[in-house]
Amino acid sequence: MGAAIAAAVFAKNAAEHTKSSADTAERALSTVERPYLAIEITKSGVVCKDRGTTFGKVHYIFKNLGRTPAILIRQHFTYRRSDGLPNHIDPIETVGTQLPYGITIASGGKSEKFKTGHALPITAMFEQRRMDEPRGDTLFLLGFVVYRDLAGNEFATGFCFAHDNESEFYLASPRHCGAEGDRYNYDRVIAQHDRSLHVLKG
Repeated sequence: MGAAIAAAVFAKNAAEHTKSSADTAERALSTVERPYLAIEITKSGVVCKDRGTTFGKVHYIFKNLGRTPAILIRQHFTYRRSDGLPNHIDPIETVGTQLPYGITIASGGKSEKFKTGHALPITAMFEQRRMDEPRGDTLFLLGFVVYRDLAGNEFATGFCFAHDNESEFYLASPRHCGAEGDRYNYDRVIAQHDRSLHVLKG
């Protein structure tokens, strides 16, 4: 009787260990076998001349640096003028613009060219700012893109570019990141698909 109980306990522990090992392996595999999106500005729309600076629409593309396809869901772009880094934008709190269904970027591929909906001065001038946000002469282009893999997991790529009227847009990042890491330029899992329950867990 005792041997039977011991065997049952061993079998239960072995099954739990196997499931735990399988879950760990699946998480590790999903970390490797997943899409990773990056944004590349192909045309800044900013032209600096002796008589002054002119602003146009920003052209950009998304590149999939990962090993599986990325399905675009939504994106958010905004402009801020500030002496320092502006307030970051959270992809959970901000919905952004829903993208047409079915835009997929293959592994190692890139998207068609996108462009901002307005020329820079209009959006930069009328962009809503929080009262505690500093103002200045540096123009920031910041936001995020949310995308999904074939398994239903959702990810967000955040970005923050700066333009000082002397060069092209360059990646802007805080010098010292806190416990949350870089809240401007990041790759983040925002919803994970639970295959056993067939739901998304945020």
